[in-house]
Amino acid sequence: MGGLRDRRVALGLSLRDVEQLTQGEISNGYLSQLETGKVKSPSVRLVAHLAAAYHVSMETVLEWLSLGPTISAPSLCPTCGRVML
Repeated sequence: MGGLRDRRVALGLSLRDVEQLTQGEISNGYLSQLETGKVKSPSVRLVAHLAAAYHVSMETVLEWLSLGPTISAPSLCPTCGRVML
């Protein structure tokens, strides 16, 4: 999960800064869990918010989360909207 944290730090952002950039869509606590690998399957919407906040592609975020590059076009669970592996 180093890529997420490394990118955030390189941009000079705190966890709370990212929460504000995503208009509260990603809480600082949830982002911390993503960065430490405690959360393994974020929704596509959250991946899109992170990609926008970090100025990278969704594919890059998925790679940082170890969900890519084998996932080029993520499939969504019809029930919960999370990325299906």
